[in-house]
Amino acid sequence: MKYFIDTEFEENGTTIIPVSLGIKAEDGRELYLINREYMSTYYNLESYQWRGIQSEPSSWLHNNVLQLISKEDTEKFGVPYEKWGSIIQTFISKNGKYKSRNEIELWGWYSAYDHVLLAQIYGPMINLPEPIPMFTNDLETIRNEQEVLERDLNKFPEHNALSDAKYQEDLYWHWTDGFRLKISWKNRGKYEKDKRFDS
Repeated sequence: MKYFIDTEFEENGTTIIPVSLGIKAEDGRELYLINREYMSTYYNLESYQWRGIQSEPSSWLHNNVLQLISKEDTEKFGVPYEKWGSIIQTFISKNGKYKSRNEIELWGWYSAYDHVLLAQIYGPMINLPEPIPMFTNDLETIRNEQEVLERDLNKFPEHNALSDAKYQEDLYWHWTDGFRLKISWKNRGKYEKDKRFDS
């Protein structure tokens, strides 16, 4: 099962503070989580402490992410951070159907920080529970210099974690339909381009 993931966060080079997380499953399921405490303090102009570290959102984060998360969305999708782990595990396992990370693929776009944020929900990386994979595939590895799919901002608003995840799913299918890729596990990293499939 493929899952497309995106996150929004505050970071200062040493700490990643989660704001929101979106996951789109290839079978159509969706998950959207907002850090309720973070956004509540933001609305109330209060300070937010993240594991003893003072939150200091940048102007970019304020303008492009935080002010676009409505109080209504926070009311609907806001979840205490300590509950994220069990919710995500249940979603990715599809209520226990998938038990091994060998059954799961995570995909993101420039996904290094997204995976660190995901892993740290569970503490040290060694604590990452099955069936959540130990790595997230990056869409750039299959792009092969293809053009980026034009984004409908009415359908996929930027810097909304769930909208970004859904757009990334479209990118995946767009790019893999452009060039069919075969990966030889005997020679990892070597990609063989098949002919372009015409409609």
